[in-house]
Parts: sequence; C-alpha cells; structure tokens
Amino acid sequence: MLSELFLDVKVISPTSATPSGRTPLSRTAIKPTKSKTVQASKEHKKTVGHQFRNSLHLLMETLNATTPHYVRCIKPNDFKFPFMFDEKRTVQQLRACGVLETIRISAAGFPSRWTYQEFFSRYRVLMKQKDVLGDRKQTCKNVLEKLILDKDKYQFGKTKIF
Repeated sequence: MLSELFLDVKVISPTSATPSGRTPLSRTAIKPTKSKTVQASKEHKKTVGHQFRNSLHLLMETLNATTPHYVRCIKPNDFKFPFMFDEKRTVQQLRACGVLETIRISAAGFPSRWTYQEFFSRYRVLMKQKDVLGDRKQTCKNVLEKLILDKDKYQFGKTKIF
C-alpha cells in the first residue's frame, strides 16, 4: 500500500519532445496511479469519524459495564520531600476533593450497605464455629448484637445490613 503512493505515471505527448529526444520537465504531466486494488480498498476504508464513533461506542460500553472507583492522590508536601507531612496542605486538598464532606455525610447516616451474604462472607472470620447457623440473616444479627453493643450503629433491613 505504501509503495503504491510513490508510483507515478508520466504522460508525454509526442509533440513535446525536443530534437534530442528528451522531454522538458515543465511539460511533463504527472498523474498518480489508480489501480483497482487501491479503489477496492478505498471503498472498505473507514473514515476517521467512523473510527472515532466506534471507539467512543466501545468506551461507553466498557464504562457502563464497570463500577468506577476513584483514586484521589493527596500530596503530603509541595516539595516532594520524603517523610515530610504538611498537615495544613493535606487538609486543603481533602476539602477541595470533597473527601471531608463525604466523610461527614457518611458519619451522619449508615454508609455501609451489605447484603447478609456479603456481610457473612466478609466478617465470618470474627465468628466462632458455634455462632454460624444455617440462616445467614440470623447469624449476622447474632454476631452484630454480640460484637457491637450500641444498636444505633447498625440497622437490619429485609435484605441488607445498614
């Protein structure tokens, strides 16, 4: 394909030749070649706009199929020195990112929402073998009531623990 770009056809009229048989450069017409393979591949070539739309469509499918998690990078100091922590600057960054507000909202309500099965899978290491029952919901209730004495810290729903 690349080599075809540099192929040229010279069209020379018989009247343009000089007596020495040479053709002056100014009178030489150069036409690019148009072979059938180039025309056939051109019909199947995708435009930049079409490629962009396809790429955007694939990106949107990927984004819709995933659950995004955001990573907030906090610089401990502006000088990039190791083991140096500027508390004022860090708090400024946390405020700007909205992390402190998120923490405040989460602390005011019930930030964790676990299904009983998820809770059991995650926290079963805290349970003794005799505490594990066949009913996951009842097992989770028993463990929470035993480990967290303040009942205002959690709440049981139909399918989730808050």
